[in-house]
Amino acid sequence: MTIQKQILENIRNLKYNGFNRTNIDNGNDFILNKNNICYTITSTINQKNNENKNVSTINLRECENRLKEKYNISKNDSLYLLKVDIKYGFIQKVEYEVYYPFSNNSFEMLNLSICKNIKIDISIPIEISKDEIDKYNRSSALYNDICYISTSKSGTDKTLKDRQNEYKSNNISICEEDCEFIDYNFESKKAICSCLTKVKLPIISEIKVDTRKLFSNFKDINNIGNFKMLKWIKSVHFRLK
Repeated sequence: MTIQKQILENIRNLKYNGFNRTNIDNGNDFILNKNNICYTITSTINQKNNENKNVSTINLRECENRLKEKYNISKNDSLYLLKVDIKYGFIQKVEYEVYYPFSNNSFEMLNLSICKNIKIDISIPIEISKDEIDKYNRSSALYNDICYISTSKSGTDKTLKDRQNEYKSNNISICEEDCEFIDYNFESKKAICSCLTKVKLPIISEIKVDTRKLFSNFKDINNIGNFKMLKWIKSVHFRLK
């Protein structure tokens, strides 16, 4: 058994065999850093109120409501999370499981397949200046609009393809695959990623970044060019009438 897997199993055993959650309920997460991996036991309330700028935070949003409705849990109660953070360059992979103590402090894992295709928010700690927001957002006009002007150091305009290739080669994506950069919180210094809910926490050694998926939402340059050209022809034709 790898060290990472052993640590994960030990944390899970704490949850299954009875875990004193007093500290967590008082706002203090259990955090363990080992071999560049951060393991956290936290709660949905703590995640919403967390001011720690050094770790990611999760807002389950509609998924939390679905889980509470499915398991008949009070809306005022907190759910508990086992969260695993692994860094790959700028990208921070965030894996998680959700639990609830139904009796005697024994935690039961909740079935996240209930939240399949539902989006949650994951906030990633990173410092970004206001004029660099587009640079880190692969969905921004910088990488998807041929009309967006980006000047190189030599003073020439970078092509859309050059900008996309620069984004890929410099590995500056913040949000992982199946996620979209939607906002930046300048107070907490965290990028907010809207992500599809993950239904299962994988084996630690198998957690990887799927670069094919990561760059799949770049718009097709040829289609953009054809669309803009068609739009221009139609506008000229209209003016000549």
